[in-house]
Amino acid sequence: MKPTDSRRGRKRDTSYNIPVCLWLDESYPQTAPICYVKPTKDMVTVRGKHVDSNGEVMLPFLQEWSQETCDLVSLLQVISAVFGESPPVCVRPPQETAQETAQAS
Repeated sequence: MKPTDSRRGRKRDTSYNIPVCLWLDESYPQTAPICYVKPTKDMVTVRGKHVDSNGEVMLPFLQEWSQETCDLVSLLQVISAVFGESPPVCVRPPQETAQETAQAS
């Protein structure tokens, strides 16, 4: 199962909607979901402490997953808090065309 959601994060009074995708294995809830940041076409994933270059989310909450104490609501709350402190996406820089580059020279 692959639910997709957009988590809201805040940094420096700016609100971000960060698209995330959760993969639930057949063994869920015994095993943790696999989570990815899925940037829109206007975004770029920023690799960091909690997101790798493929967009996979790496959180202690996921590594310490226990079906007795963890659930999807708590996971999304943790993701929102962590990404609010350190957003894993940024706006894609505008692409310069060859003409724009040539005209600037």
